[in-house]
Amino acid sequence: LGQTDTTILADKDTLKQIFTADFAKKNVYEITSDDIQKYLNDLAEDKSNSIIKKRFCMLRMFFKYFASTRHIFNEMDVTCMPKSKIKRDYVYLGYEKLAYTDEEIRRLYDYCKKPFDKTRIGKPDCGTVYGRFLLVMLYEYLRFGEIAELRCRDVDFKHNILKIRRQFVSKTRAVRAPKYNSMRDVPIAQEVRAFLVDACTGKEPDDLVFQTGELNKNRNYIPSAPDGHIREHVVLLTLHRIEDHLGLARHTLHDLRHDGISYYVRKGVPCVDISRFAGHKDVAFTMQRYFRMTEQISESTMRLIVGD
Repeated sequence: LGQTDTTILADKDTLKQIFTADFAKKNVYEITSDDIQKYLNDLAEDKSNSIIKKRFCMLRMFFKYFASTRHIFNEMDVTCMPKSKIKRDYVYLGYEKLAYTDEEIRRLYDYCKKPFDKTRIGKPDCGTVYGRFLLVMLYEYLRFGEIAELRCRDVDFKHNILKIRRQFVSKTRAVRAPKYNSMRDVPIAQEVRAFLVDACTGKEPDDLVFQTGELNKNRNYIPSAPDGHIREHVVLLTLHRIEDHLGLARHTLHDLRHDGISYYVRKGVPCVDISRFAGHKDVAFTMQRYFRMTEQISESTMRLIVGD
């Protein structure tokens, strides 16, 4: 339900492979829970947990339907999902992605902070269409869907917080609760407060803070998204053009979330607060998955260890 045609075809192919190859062409009535458990255990030898979970869920849905329509016992009721036996050894090989340094973030900020001006196209101060959008993503370390769905009523300038209550899902173009239901309040960074003020000025509370078409109002532009939400791939292309211009390593939009978290950790913000503002329930998860090293030692670390 709610799946695309491509996903349905992929799931059909997976089920076909399971029943024609992995179960040795047995009749479905002959497949026992022992056969299923053996198949899953063999899968755990060299497959990741995500693959095992997907196959388990697909089999569970299939046998639930099969058993209910034929009034027989569901073999999946006594089958357990094993854990992957793959051991992941994380070794630094010199090419893992690094976070932007403070100096690189400053260069990105100086370039992106200028509002777009069509009359200045071709000149260094013409600005960028989505530059300020990208800076809010970086300094507030938000997911793309969360900033794309940010409404003016969610920006509380009196208390200096962003109320993250929803996210926009680009694939289905639907508005849902944030990932992991991580509704939260995030402090407004001083670097982007003025951008948010400009973006909210003259709007109604239910209007989007950043809206497609509006950012391009200096052009003869017809919005490609009738609901007003910004296209994710367009913002990504803008980010890559900016990075190429500044000579920075290419990052994805989600990498900006890593960069923002790493930036505030280097600044000395307590990790427990960063984890809470990021919408994570576990501080260890934030530090292990989102904090990234840089090639430079931060100035605060140098001052702490070496002295002024």
